[in-house]
Amino acid sequence: MMVSVYGPGSERSREERLGFWECLERVLLSFGVDQKVCVMGDMNAKVGDREVRGVVGGCGVEGRNENGESLIELCLGRGLKVMNTYFRKRNANKVTWMSEINGEGALIDYICVSKRECERVVDVSVRRGAGGGLSDHYLVVGKVKIKKGWRREGRNEGEEVIKVWKLEEEEGSRRFEGLVGEVWERVRGEEWGRWRKSGAGLKV
Repeated sequence: MMVSVYGPGSERSREERLGFWECLERVLLSFGVDQKVCVMGDMNAKVGDREVRGVVGGCGVEGRNENGESLIELCLGRGLKVMNTYFRKRNANKVTWMSEINGEGALIDYICVSKRECERVVDVSVRRGAGGGLSDHYLVVGKVKIKKGWRREGRNEGEEVIKVWKLEEEEGSRRFEGLVGEVWERVRGEEWGRWRKSGAGLKV
């Protein structure tokens, strides 16, 4: 089960930030104990670069904030590991966000996986430039090892392949912006209102 989230930043009220983590906790509690869970997204959390009880590894980025404390607490309670912090990388391949004001970087986008499944994650790395400069966040890529015995399906004829590298080209970037704009117009109004009420930025 994959849960995609967007956590409120430090500019939001403490009440809103704590409400987000409580909402995410309730979502995770709704899954069965045997369910394989992956929580990922922009959590606006800094968990630091020191090991924490099998939840955070020693390969993160220095600095911790209140959202980081909440993420660590959530992972401890739900048996998750912050996989970004377990692979030794250069800063360029682990910093996921860069401030447009002062140029400082931080690790705030994560892939968190159930401890019993974490050995299947063989790498987590940042790909700079893959987003075509449309965001101050960088693309986070996780590589997962599939267990033997899983059926591997071939690509169907005519199936569209997503060419992420096209976003680095000006034409591809413009087309992507146009498509996102069209989708955004469709979800505004009633649908947007329902989404906001259902979890204040939480998507499952």
